[in-house]
Amino acid sequence: MEILAPIFGFFTSFILIYYLSALNRSNLFLALFFLCCNLIVLVYFGLHFSNNQFWEAIFFVHFLPLSYIIGPLLFIYVRTTISDNKHFKKTDWLHFIAAFLILLATLPYTSLSFDKKFEIAYQIVKITENY
Repeated sequence: MEILAPIFGFFTSFILIYYLSALNRSNLFLALFFLCCNLIVLVYFGLHFSNNQFWEAIFFVHFLPLSYIIGPLLFIYVRTTISDNKHFKKTDWLHFIAAFLILLATLPYTSLSFDKKFEIAYQIVKITENY
């Protein structure tokens, strides 16, 4: 049942991208915000509710930079909705520095083989089952 919320969110995000992005450019930022939020919900479902090593190996760190993109996307959506300036400036990339740094920090894990990730996920699931 918990899986239905992010699936409905993906559906809503793609509707926003397909229909409303041509109407107003700021709707693209809103759709990307919803998409990232729903991906994070899906990740938490995979980490906390599934207790499956396969999903744990996939969701453990791979989508962590997306949680740092949520804030800047919402900020840019609100700013482009309120202000008269609808353009994405070069200085707006500064908001994504945290996500880039987290991407660099997680590269050692994401570049591991899937077998090693599966072993790490087994240890994580074994520890969390105790709680």
